[in-house]
Amino acid sequence: MVRLACRVSRAPRGQSRNKISQTRRRNAGRAAGALPVEVETQIREDGMFRHSEIKSAHKDAVMSVVMAADCIYTASRDKTLKRWKVCTTAGAFELKPELEVPLGEVCWCLISAGDWLFCGLGDGNIKGFMKNGQEAVLRGHAKRVSSLITHQHVLLSGASDGSVRCWQLNAHTSTFECTHSISEGISGSVTSLAVLGEGLWVGGTSGVALVELASLRVVKQLEPRKYVSGLLQFEGHMIVVYADGSICIFDALGEQKHKQPALPAGPVLCIAGLESGPRVLCGHAKGQVSSITLPNFVLKKHWQARPALGALGLWAGGGGRLAGGGGGGGGGGGMGPWSGYGASQASVLWMVAKLFAQVWRLIFVF
Repeated sequence: MVRLACRVSRAPRGQSRNKISQTRRRNAGRAAGALPVEVETQIREDGMFRHSEIKSAHKDAVMSVVMAADCIYTASRDKTLKRWKVCTTAGAFELKPELEVPLGEVCWCLISAGDWLFCGLGDGNIKGFMKNGQEAVLRGHAKRVSSLITHQHVLLSGASDGSVRCWQLNAHTSTFECTHSISEGISGSVTSLAVLGEGLWVGGTSGVALVELASLRVVKQLEPRKYVSGLLQFEGHMIVVYADGSICIFDALGEQKHKQPALPAGPVLCIAGLESGPRVLCGHAKGQVSSITLPNFVLKKHWQARPALGALGLWAGGGGRLAGGGGGGGGGGGMGPWSGYGASQASVLWMVAKLFAQVWRLIFVF
């Protein structure tokens, strides 16, 4: 028989044993750390499953993703842009790296527009890359570019300097020029942009500003005045998701038609529309994804897509596939594909994302 020797610590003078016990409990909690979170890789209720995961796809957080016709681009906080080829192996999707381009700055948003790929950078510049090798730098913003969209051959950019700029290609000089700048009436940083009818919707850290496209003037400020995580157009209405997880739906004139409190999964970092369903998906701060059916707007399911810090980006793609983001603990940016069971063969439906800088990892969902 083996006897275990135990030593009982006595409390120093002036210190109660109760206080020592509290200290030990605190230290034990630090040593144990947070309990592991079970990640779901197959969501039967919503017809979604994950194909694979690529760990350390980048050396730092993946900040933005865009799905082009023949490839996928990712940009990371490691200040690089990567191109990936989508391959099918034994009925599963895989991503193979094809190209890596140094950007010199962190890229916060990407958009594929025709033969051009535009990168919104942290220093306020926008870098453009064309398939034939031509490059362009669009200078104008004073702070990081957080949103890029196109409307009628015009590139629209929103930035943390509280402005929206309109860019057009000069056919004679083959350079992009800023034709208009909108800042009056926009309070706070711009986080997302969308066009509905004759209006440009500008989501920011202080709510939504509605800009009349004909005059490029802010004609309305929408309540509530709080941080906007994403904008999504659906059937003549705009779905606005706020960082606290609450959601409002407005008509084209900015009149509120629906309002609901925060989702059960909590704060939202990004949203995306998926034609399969159809549905809207919300990426949450603790790595969860919520699926909401449209048009009845009912929460169908929320699940754990990433183990830790957040589902940061959700990008809807062709064939009902979904590209999504999730945070994790330190280390490089990891990626993994998902698919929908009954996906329709559709083109890219929508892409809206707001990524927080403190999250360290991202996942791909197809």
